[in-house]
Amino acid sequence: MEANKWEELDLRAASAICLCLAKNVLANVHNLSSTKELWERLEGFYQAKDISNRLLLKEQFHNCA
Repeated sequence: MEANKWEELDLRAASAICLCLAKNVLANVHNLSSTKELWERLEGFYQAKDISNRLLLKEQFHNCA
């Protein structure tokens, strides 16, 4: 696939992700240039691997049912 096509797809993907973000989150990622950078920053914000986060997620899961 041509480089121009990849750039266009990358821009569309980043735009789609940004449309789903709240304003306060968007303010933290507005200056990133690629979808990969955007995704990695969002992972850093939300993918905590400590035990307290696991317990919180389990509690939220059990409260859903």
